[in-house]
Amino acid sequence: MELKDICCDKGISGELKEKGFPQDGLFWWKKYPSEWDIAIDGCGYVPDKASDFLAPTAEEILKELPCFFCDENGFQYNLHLEQFRKEYCISYYNSYKIKNFNRQLFKDKKLCNALAKMWIYLKDNNLLEEKT
Repeated sequence: MELKDICCDKGISGELKEKGFPQDGLFWWKKYPSEWDIAIDGCGYVPDKASDFLAPTAEEILKELPCFFCDENGFQYNLHLEQFRKEYCISYYNSYKIKNFNRQLFKDKKLCNALAKMWIYLKDNNLLEEKT
C-alpha cells in the first residue's frame, strides 16, 4: 500500500485547506520540481504551510466530523459509514423521517476522499461547529 492509497487526493486536499480544514498532520502534498507528491513531516522534510497542504487520512478527517448534527427543524442526523461495491458511502441520516432520511450522501473508492467531501459539504452549509 502506498501513501496515495491512504491520503486524500491532491485536489480534495487543496480544497480542504481553502475551506479551513486544520493543517496539522503527518502527510503533506508538496510541489517538487517536476510533480506533486506526498512528503512525510519529520523525515527530513518540514512543511511549508504557505505552499504545501495537508494530505489527510480518514482518521484525521473523522476526528473533525461531528457524530451528529441537528437541522433547522431540530431533526437529528447521525453519521453513517458503509462500504458498498468497492465504494465507501458517507451520509448523515435520520431514521425517524419518512422522506429525505439521508441529509447528504457522498461516495468514493477511497474512504478519506468520501469523508473529505462530507466535511466540505458541512462547512459550505454552516453545519460544522466552530472549535474553540
